[in-house]
Amino acid sequence: MNRKDRRKLGTTKTKADKTYNMKPSAIHDNVKKELEKQRDAIITEAAASSIAATLLVLHDEFGFGKKRIQRFMTMYNDMFDSILKDYISFEDVKTELLKLGVNMTIEKEG
Repeated sequence: MNRKDRRKLGTTKTKADKTYNMKPSAIHDNVKKELEKQRDAIITEAAASSIAATLLVLHDEFGFGKKRIQRFMTMYNDMFDSILKDYISFEDVKTELLKLGVNMTIEKEG
């Protein structure tokens, strides 16, 4: 093997070997964006699981059918939209429930 062949072997790179230069701030921004994306996915999954369980309880325990569940979902989405738009706060919702005697304490296992 001559010098030219050795150089060729030493400089041959595959796609996996590519090197990118990034500033620390760019790395931080990319990590932050990825974490936010993962957080949003987790929140979406938790919210979907929670509402699915609620709908099943309404059906199984209180006899809600398709129409009543759809009405509930419309009202639920309106309430959630009002919270997101800061028309009301979650604290306001909890206060109203406490007036009805409903405590929003979530029990943790363990």
